[in-house]
Amino acid sequence: MLTKPNILRLIFFVLAFAAALYYPVRKVLAFERPAVPPTELRFSVKGYDPRDLARGHYLRLNTYVEIKLSEAEYLRQKDLLKPGDKVFAVLETGKDGLAAAKTLTPVAPEGKPSVAIRKFWFGEGEKEKEMFLSFSLPFDRYYLNEKLAKPAEKLLREAASAKKPAVLVVNVYADGNFAVKDLIIDGKPLREHLVPKKK
Repeated sequence: MLTKPNILRLIFFVLAFAAALYYPVRKVLAFERPAVPPTELRFSVKGYDPRDLARGHYLRLNTYVEIKLSEAEYLRQKDLLKPGDKVFAVLETGKDGLAAAKTLTPVAPEGKPSVAIRKFWFGEGEKEKEMFLSFSLPFDRYYLNEKLAKPAEKLLREAASAKKPAVLVVNVYADGNFAVKDLIIDGKPLREHLVPKKK
């Protein structure tokens, strides 16, 4: 019987359930129907050590970036970027159609694609006045079916040794988030290499 206390409990339960669903639904909608359409970018990648028993099987991709800096730029960037802060890697597409990170900035730039970065390092080389800023782009994992994992690892290794291009296709959103779309090896999506077409 719906007495007044029971009605209040039901309303409270519905509100609590709606609140619990709000964040995941908002995140899904942000990816599925963003206010600003994402920019599709392609990154040249290499693979290494893909196994992680705690998180399932994936290809671990090397997305390491090292930007050489002049002494003045090194000092300016050190003053501007503080370790532990969320910063943004500004991405630009070259003439070859591949994207690369060109600099880090504390605020996402308007009109340019960028991804959020949490860890970065400043370093000095062995040569005099050789200074650099290094970090890894966050899309360093490509998850796939367990049955396809071993052949995928082999294919990525063979592509690297034969100097065949491996390209990661990523949707980059205006807020610095991203979604990995595909991994293309030697001009073909990974799935086409691994799953034979049915006749």
